[in-house]
Formats: sequence, structure tokens, C-alpha cells
Amino acid sequence: MRHFAHGLTPGDLIKATGISGPNITRYVATLEAAGYAERIPETGRIRPSIRLAQSAIAILADMDRLSARVDEIKSRLTTR
Repeated sequence: MRHFAHGLTPGDLIKATGISGPNITRYVATLEAAGYAERIPETGRIRPSIRLAQSAIAILADMDRLSARVDEIKSRLTTR
């Protein structure tokens, strides 16, 4: 979890994913443009943005709600 606060270098991302340097650069630029990643000005490291965290929380909440709904439907189907 430390990388969320301090970010990762492009080299860290390459090592962790096995994706080439040019592709990492392109993917990070795309994520930055969409507001899902940000560079730390002092270090040049890359970290997830607040927007990404907010989106993830919303998705997880939707998944919990939908999972409960699926359980409810399964329960009704199996009691017939």
C-alpha cells in the first residue's frame, strides 16, 4: 500500500507488469489524461489519483448491492 502514497517509478511499473517502457509511458499518459493517475512533481513518481479511488469505491459499493440482489433472486428461485 506504500506505493499509493509515494507512487512508483516507470521502472517499478515495468518490473511489476512486464510491459515495455514505451507502452508504460503511453498507458500512464492515458491514465493521467483521464484523471486516474498523477505524477508527484517532486519525484516524478506515478500514483493512483483520488478520482481512481472514488471510482473504485463506487464500483465496490455497486458490486455489493448487486451481489445482494443476485442472492435474493437465487433464494426466490430455489424455494419454488
